[in-house]
Amino acid sequence: MSDVNRDICYVWIKDGDDWSATFVIDGRQYADPDAVSALSLEAFDELQRRRIPAEFETTEVRPTMPASRLPSWEEYRQRLALDDSGRPAAAGTDRITYYAKVSESCTKEDPHGVVRRIHSIPPVDQAFARDMRWRPTEFLHRHWLGTDDYDPVEITAAEAAVIIGRWKARRRADAEAAAPALVDEAKARRS
Repeated sequence: MSDVNRDICYVWIKDGDDWSATFVIDGRQYADPDAVSALSLEAFDELQRRRIPAEFETTEVRPTMPASRLPSWEEYRQRLALDDSGRPAAAGTDRITYYAKVSESCTKEDPHGVVRRIHSIPPVDQAFARDMRWRPTEFLHRHWLGTDDYDPVEITAAEAAVIIGRWKARRRADAEAAAPALVDEAKARRS
């Protein structure tokens, strides 16, 4: 809207022990240069009311810098109050979206990884880890910030289950193949 620097506020939400960049208030989107302060105060009050731990990081942004891929405060505020059908969100009805981590060498069918977003308040992002458990991840936030080499491609829960099932089977086969060698090694140590 202007060729002068404006403020941009990144809002970080605490999820367990981790902080995640969750939404942004970009002063370049508003005619009034004081809009970032006013909207930051509004967001702060709403997050406090909902007892959602948050940190606000405000910095100057040049007009030529690319827009953030994070949702705006207005978009995030709507998600706080509504479910996917536009009705007020009910407790315990969190929707889950699954993503395959793809690149030029990794396809949707054979991805580098599987990530899921639990659409709770605040949202929870998890990656299926090498220990065959869901672990917290910053992948989607890093992607939105433009700092990750992989792209998320939305997949169904069934597709995610197939991929994870294949990884678990491979892990079991590897463990079974290694088991005789481990038994022999243990016997040799006892001798």
